[in-house]
Amino acid sequence: MSDELVLFDVADRVATVTLNRPAKLNATTQPMMARLNAIFTEIPTRQDISVVILKGAGRAFCAGHDVGERIAKPPFATGDPLINEQRWVYNSLHNYRTWLWDIPQPVIAQVHGYALTVGLELAMQCDLVYAADDTKMCWRPVSGSGRYMHMWPWLIGVRRAKELLFTGRYISGTEAAEVGMINAALPADELEAHVRSVAGQVARVPLAFLALEKQATNKAFDLMGAREGQEYAATVHAMCHRTEDGIKITDETYTDNWKEKIAERDQRYAQA
Repeated sequence: MSDELVLFDVADRVATVTLNRPAKLNATTQPMMARLNAIFTEIPTRQDISVVILKGAGRAFCAGHDVGERIAKPPFATGDPLINEQRWVYNSLHNYRTWLWDIPQPVIAQVHGYALTVGLELAMQCDLVYAADDTKMCWRPVSGSGRYMHMWPWLIGVRRAKELLFTGRYISGTEAAEVGMINAALPADELEAHVRSVAGQVARVPLAFLALEKQATNKAFDLMGAREGQEYAATVHAMCHRTEDGIKITDETYTDNWKEKIAERDQRYAQA
């Protein structure tokens, strides 16, 4: 397989974007996100693309951010760490939403293995989500407020959303489909064919119609407060990072022995 961090292919009006760090369960890095940005900046300009499939190579969709990489956050006018953190989180929120939610073409997430933190954020911004029934998904509450997990109150109801956000427990593909978080869960060996079939059906519709239907549906979601909820959650996410506990957890995580520290963290917060 190619050593590119993200693969990009177009055939029969269907674009396939593949996260390609299988040895690391497609954990994201800054170069990987830069490649995603380039791809999803190009896609809206392409009249030969009607629908996009976002998937992961190997054993997982995306296991979150690679904690072996410390993120270099750009300087901002203010030296206040909370404001700086807030601006950085807002920028990432804008990127993800611009890439997936706001582009004209429908985006289908094909999820398997693990979809954790950033991986789950990416999936939740897609228009359609199909997962293997044994997929494990979760947002760890000690990772800070989930910017896109705050779509959950509208998708699965406020009480179930709070349960998942407060406990950080794993939710399977099967359960995610049952509660309406995703479109459907399928046996792992049937997932690829099903997503390809759906993408093929979508690709037969004129792109202008798809773009307008997506825009109208997204507008209805926005009018229910989903966009404002996500933006407020971005502020809360930054605040979580700057609390005493947030700083401690971050410092513990980004160390050479990060695997041991994460195991200790998960046991401490009963998030195994």
